[in-house]
Amino acid sequence: MSIFSSNSMFLMEKSIDYLWKKQMVSANNVTNSETPNFKSSYVTFEEEMRQHIGQLREPNARRIRQRISEVSPRVHTTYDEVNKMDNSNVDLVAEQTELAKSGIQYEYATRAISDDYMRLRTAIKGQ
Repeated sequence: MSIFSSNSMFLMEKSIDYLWKKQMVSANNVTNSETPNFKSSYVTFEEEMRQHIGQLREPNARRIRQRISEVSPRVHTTYDEVNKMDNSNVDLVAEQTELAKSGIQYEYATRAISDDYMRLRTAIKGQ
């Protein structure tokens, strides 16, 4: 395993995929907030990743990487809630808050990766 494909970078890449999917799902919910009978969706990832890695009895880099690769963001639809008279269940304020939150998290994650590569470049150049 090289420094360019470490487990932390791989996990950050998976996290960025999750945040992107979360933004897409929230944007879809906002777009359809006035659509009659529309059921909102949400994305899960963090807890599943935590449990998946936490189940390792003897963690090592190879096993951790394998566990990371086994988890992907999952989209779920909420059928059991109805918030409006038109039978839709989109909470517009909550969705807009999630969009803002995931946007900030996405920006932070991409900046963290960029900073890691800048540190590597500095180390290689010796400056």
